[in-house]
Amino acid sequence: RTSCQQKQQYPGRVHGGLPRIYTYSPASSEALIEAAQLVYVLLCEIYRLRCSAPPPPPPPAHGNESPVHTYIYVYRGTRCRVSTARFRKSTNFERKLNSKMQTNNVNPESERNFNNDLSHSRSEYYYINFSCFVFPTFDRFDECLEPLVLRDRLELNVTSGLVAVVERLEERGYERDRGDALTIMRLFAKYELLKKENDSWCHKELYFTKKMMIKPNLSLYDLIQLPPKQAGKLIAHADCMDFARRSERLPANYRAKCCAPLCEIISRKFFLDWALDPLVELLHYRLPILCCDKIADKLKNEDLMNICFAAELIRARRN
Repeated sequence: RTSCQQKQQYPGRVHGGLPRIYTYSPASSEALIEAAQLVYVLLCEIYRLRCSAPPPPPPPAHGNESPVHTYIYVYRGTRCRVSTARFRKSTNFERKLNSKMQTNNVNPESERNFNNDLSHSRSEYYYINFSCFVFPTFDRFDECLEPLVLRDRLELNVTSGLVAVVERLEERGYERDRGDALTIMRLFAKYELLKKENDSWCHKELYFTKKMMIKPNLSLYDLIQLPPKQAGKLIAHADCMDFARRSERLPANYRAKCCAPLCEIISRKFFLDWALDPLVELLHYRLPILCCDKIADKLKNEDLMNICFAAELIRARRN
């Protein structure tokens, strides 16, 4: 595929049937909307995990307007690491991408270096030009996730995926604000990604939970016994996605019980980071921030989310 029109087709296939998305956004005022569309398409393609739902429509074509400077590439599946290595060695692709970027005065070196550290990820590999990037609205994320039938096997992937995308953007220099965090929290609330499960079941099913391994030398039972903040340091997003794939063969009730604590753990840092300031505001700055930090550590993620919503509601009423 060499023409710009062909490159806008969705989806493509590379390296053993792995899905591919690549789209170029024009250097115009519509590039902001284009970047937001690319991100929600990215989320949908990574985490729909063999759903029967059709993919979302691609971003609209812009006729004869100038092509590229936003590039997104998506991998999914167990062969991602091998495919990533093959792709990065493709000089033919780099030559074509460089020629497109030079047309639009974009530095190819900065774009290629954007994701050097993402080659270890098994779920995503993408380039985004932050000069034309805005965080997607709730409606755009909802448009991506609403067609999907969110079963228990998908909830863990969506939870880990939403947090992972926010972390990836922050690592690459994007300065998120409270509005972006509230957008993610509204998605958690709408799709009930923070279900409450009684931890007493893991003691009743002691043999089962000790046999369920999150990763080598770490069972589900051992992970649940740890404080959420400490447990979050022991697992990564890739571990959650691997566990979600392996748990697909479990009965629905067991799968739900296994995924619920992992959703709580993997999103713990996100909620703690954003709930501290709203908690201080709701307490009218009467307690030191260290005391508020201790209070937040004792709360569940759903409680932290409600604190953020309450603080935003009070702020909106004052304005």
